[in-house]
Amino acid sequence: MLIRSLKEYLESHETPLSSALSKIQQRTQDEFEGSHMLCGSQIATFLSMIVKITAAKHVIDIGTYVGFSALAMAEAIEDDGHIISCERDQRYFEAAQKNIEEHPDGHKVQLFYGEAKDCIDQLDKPLDLSFLDADKTPYLDYYQQLVEKTRPGGVIVIDDALWKGMVAEPNTPRLHLMDQFNDYVQNDSRVENLLIPLRHGINLIYKL
Repeated sequence: MLIRSLKEYLESHETPLSSALSKIQQRTQDEFEGSHMLCGSQIATFLSMIVKITAAKHVIDIGTYVGFSALAMAEAIEDDGHIISCERDQRYFEAAQKNIEEHPDGHKVQLFYGEAKDCIDQLDKPLDLSFLDADKTPYLDYYQQLVEKTRPGGVIVIDDALWKGMVAEPNTPRLHLMDQFNDYVQNDSRVENLLIPLRHGINLIYKL
């Protein structure tokens, strides 16, 4: 969504990733053909800041992939906080297990293997923060569950909300899904939201 020179400028003027996250990022690029699914350094830093700003203690990460986003939040969360991270793909789940076991803050992350809806259903405490970066088709279903589970004043972060900026002129089924999702959130009286052109787009949602 940004010209390369500006993207490089931004990345060179932001707090860098920890060495542990940088190692995971590089390992993922080396070992996974689908490494583009990694949320990236800017989103990782954004999530870390959201955790600190909100003082989040109860967090869910929908779409673990290799554990990168969960661990970015784990680095920021206090020792009495915890992150539940949900993944249904066996290969990614096993990669995440390894990364979490090796990370100094990995003990703050609890992995859930299975469908995201089941992961959300089993939550027994109100959520302070959710990060949704998973299969796009059920996004609205996940969102409905998350809003119900989120405390007033809690935050939901939706990744890929602008889909590289192409959602403004939706011409594929995936783009139509994201456009419809963003329309729904905007008209949901339970929340306030802000669309941010960060990487592939963030929909930042505040539960009233």
